[in-house]
Amino acid sequence: MRFVSLVGLSASTARFAAMIRGSPPTLHGNDAIERMAPRHSFVGRPRGRAGLGYEVAVWAQIAVAFEVRNVIEHRDGKVDAKFRKTVREDWPKSTWGRVSVTEVKKVTVEYDDVIAAFDAMLRATDLLTRSLVDWCSAVNE
Repeated sequence: MRFVSLVGLSASTARFAAMIRGSPPTLHGNDAIERMAPRHSFVGRPRGRAGLGYEVAVWAQIAVAFEVRNVIEHRDGKVDAKFRKTVREDWPKSTWGRVSVTEVKKVTVEYDDVIAAFDAMLRATDLLTRSLVDWCSAVNE
């Protein structure tokens, strides 16, 4: 496999790369990569799109796990309206969906949640790697 040159890439991807080289952004928050990447990028979760190795259950588990980690770290696990809004789509598709998010006052993490999040991250790594290899092959043709 060859490395991808910025020459020949789309203008928005080149601008994105230039932004990263010029002044690396502070990565804070669970959606930082998605906010700074172009809409069509393979970086981050491909919201609402098929392809790119997108598997609903995998990304739902990861998204909820990161939000749970965040609410435990910053709010001692206490759930608020912002948390509920952020996880509303993914919560029922994750292991935390065993209880409605509207009923949760304080997040708990059980063994099954940890194992499912770990497995989802392994699967996502595989999916993203395959997508990146396919993308690099297509760019280098």
